[in-house]
This record gives sequence, structure tokens and C-alpha cells, in this order.
Amino acid sequence: MRRARRAAPAVLLALAVALTGCTTSGVQRDPAAPSAPAQAPRSPAAAPEEVREARVAAGIADCPVPDADAAARPDGLPDLVLPCLGEDAQVSLAQLRGRPLMVNVWASWCAPCRQEAPYLAEVAGSTQQELLVLGLVYEDADELAAVEVARASDQRYPHLVDRDGSISQPLRVPGPPVTFFVTADGRLVHTKVGPFSGTEEIRGLLREHLRLEA
Repeated sequence: MRRARRAAPAVLLALAVALTGCTTSGVQRDPAAPSAPAQAPRSPAAAPEEVREARVAAGIADCPVPDADAAARPDGLPDLVLPCLGEDAQVSLAQLRGRPLMVNVWASWCAPCRQEAPYLAEVAGSTQQELLVLGLVYEDADELAAVEVARASDQRYPHLVDRDGSISQPLRVPGPPVTFFVTADGRLVHTKVGPFSGTEEIRGLLREHLRLEA
């Protein structure tokens, strides 16, 4: 009985956190957002050549070229350099400039990410001239699976890879999917935690935060 009484406050605290919909990172979650798994599934890593060939076959675009003269902004993406999926190139997040940017954090093991993927692909396909859509494969050991998911959902826009979750602290990522909206001059103006419900939700957020008619 004593043990049960001592455990009660911890149980009540856990229940309170669940009811408020907040993560331990302090990011307010979308009510539809899934809880992140404690650890991403691990699979044998594919050879870089395999991933490269699969990316090319899937028609996934090359990564964007950062602006080498752009300085990191305190209200922008973190000063991190990440490798491209299936490429030798690397991209500095803080130096992406020139077009409004939507960065979608996802993983092949994330079911809600796969569900929202066709919506992202449709919007990306209709806004290629006005908007840069960039995928960010998060804590995913199976890059071949990531390429396959992108291919199956027609996500032909470029993707970066964050194998160790380096963006989790500076961007307060509770787990995928998370999407960041960034202006052409590098300001991070909105964070969407959780999956999109459809293309209209994405287009509405683009209009509201990036003044972009998509």
C-alpha cells in the first residue's frame, strides 16, 4: 500500500502531460501528432553506391546549393551541415536562401510520415518555381527504405539525412513528422508538429506564413 501511494503523484503527472498534449521538449503538439518511438528501428546500412543508384532511379532531385555568403540568423535554421540522401554533397541549413523553404522532417519507419507524403509531393510538384521543399530523413538507419518511400509517394524533391538527430535540440524536434516554414531570407516563421491532414492544410499554412499562393 505504501508503494502504491508513493507512485500516485508520478502517475498523475504522466496523465497531466498526456492531457495537455505537450512533449517534454516544451513544443506544443498537434492533437493528431503521434508519440515518437523511444528509439528508431535499426537495419543494416546499405552501401552508399546502392543508395545513390536508388535515388537516381527514383528521380529524386539533387540537393540545393547553399548561399556561401549567407550568415546564420538567430531566428533561422541552425548552423548545421547535413549530408544529402544518395549524394556526396552536403548542405548548410543556415545558408539556404533565395526561395521560401518548407523542410519536412520524416523517417521511413514513421507511419504518419508515409501517410502525409503524397500531400507533400503534390504541393511540391505544383510550386517548384516558388517554393523549395526539402525532406530531412531523421534518425533513419535504412536509407534505401527512405528512398523507396520517397519513390512510392512521388517525393521527387531533395532530401537531407540527419542520422544522429542533430536537429533535435536546436529545433526542439519531439519526433517525426515535423515541418518548418522558412522565408526566402532565412527566417523560421512557423513549425508544424505532427502530420498534415491534406494538401489544403499545407496550402493554407503556406499562404499564412510565407505569403505564398500554392
